[in-house]
Amino acid sequence: MNPLHLFYITNIRIMQDITNGRCGWCGTDELYVKYHDQEWGKLVTDDKTLFEFLVLESAQAGLNWITILKKREGYRKAFYNFDAELVAQMTDEDVERLMQFEGIVKNRLKIKSTITNAKLFLAVQKEFGSFYKVLSKILCKWKQDSVVSLFLYLDSVFKYKHKLVHNQSTV
Repeated sequence: MNPLHLFYITNIRIMQDITNGRCGWCGTDELYVKYHDQEWGKLVTDDKTLFEFLVLESAQAGLNWITILKKREGYRKAFYNFDAELVAQMTDEDVERLMQFEGIVKNRLKIKSTITNAKLFLAVQKEFGSFYKVLSKILCKWKQDSVVSLFLYLDSVFKYKHKLVHNQSTV
């Protein structure tokens, strides 16, 4: 394809996005438009909402975001209204129950990772006071350095969180 033609197509898409006030990715689906207009790109400082997005974003891996948005209420029911403390207490029996639940993506590894993530989330809250505080520190660190430093920093944080959860489960 001619690079100028690609440039022209890209500019038309950008102009359409500017004209209608929305990113092209949200299309016309009501749920996507509502998400775009009310949530996407907005600062979230509330830990419960951050946990909700952690659950939903983890479930989205390998799928379209609209698939998860359509199942959001199912996730809300399945995971105790995104209450991290209750989710962290879920058992193998709960995993089996959720494997039969129509309201979520029925993937055993994703369900189990949600429970593990809840434990990690609580460990971070306990250590630092809130999950948002840790995120803001990560984002501040990232803005000051390169993307490589962000990944190195995240790697150290995740190793630390894993150690916290492992130590909690052996106590």
